[in-house]
Amino acid sequence: MLSDTLDSRVQFEGVTTSRGTCNEEDGVISCDIGALDVAASATVDIDVSLSPGLAKGDVLLNQAMFRLNEPDQASTQGNLQMTTLVSPGDFVVNTVLDAPDADAGDGVCATAEGYWSLQAAVAQANATPGRQTISLADWQFNLLTPLEVWDDVDIVGLDAPATVLVGMGENRLITVPGGAMLTLGDVGLQGGYTEQQGGALYNASGDAMLTRVQVSGSFAQNGGGGLWNGGSLTMVNSVVMGNSATYGAGGIANTGSLILRSVTVSGNRGQSGGIASTGTAALNSVTVVRNEATGSGGGLNGGPANFTLRNTILALTRRR
Repeated sequence: MLSDTLDSRVQFEGVTTSRGTCNEEDGVISCDIGALDVAASATVDIDVSLSPGLAKGDVLLNQAMFRLNEPDQASTQGNLQMTTLVSPGDFVVNTVLDAPDADAGDGVCATAEGYWSLQAAVAQANATPGRQTISLADWQFNLLTPLEVWDDVDIVGLDAPATVLVGMGENRLITVPGGAMLTLGDVGLQGGYTEQQGGALYNASGDAMLTRVQVSGSFAQNGGGGLWNGGSLTMVNSVVMGNSATYGAGGIANTGSLILRSVTVSGNRGQSGGIASTGTAALNSVTVVRNEATGSGGGLNGGPANFTLRNTILALTRRR
């Protein structure tokens, strides 16, 4: 027997079971599964709709109790599952496993084990015409290989401290080639590494829009420890902190078009500390503080043609 109590903020729509029968009364689903052979299983699918007023980040509770007719097991066992609501998306990632899509050409987002991983979601978003949205919960995603965005892709988390992409090897986190458009929101990028450019994000010549994103603890040998932009990059209400590079800028290296609004660039270290630009960089309400350079330009490095500043603070830079 299975008894499942739904959260009071959801509306029951229907239930199906692979074995036995189920019914619902006052938000409680009761199922008589019947006898199962050894190693056999049964699946119960419950469809619900969300009540008005629920928003992303809200947590739903679901409590299931099942009774076993076996003398060597406890008569009743329970499971309490907490589900965090995420933004609506074409692909809702349901695992933190860094596993590839089983078949990027089949139109189905699934690893070999059937999970919707972040890598699988990006592969299917790349293969699907038009803009696709990937929704992430408040999890840490450990990446052994970079996410390569080849099409128009939105990746949306819950907020930067809670939803975070972490580099676990000698690899960048995200690469955006020419012709691609990446929108990234409410996500942290942490611990990217490359011996080239762009430790967390390498935008070769595509378009990238970052909103409420925190880029930290990443390294690039040849500049752009946090971000390297050769295309068009806009960053709003975000933070770039604690990144480093051996050559070039520790925080952001720009050879394309860069727009920063309400951004803090702090604690980065490189040949240039905070931001180096040979393209065009427009900074509005930006704080560039406590960055460190081993060469020139502790805060900003570039000429008058490379920077436009408005309501921007440059302070406490160091040169070593």
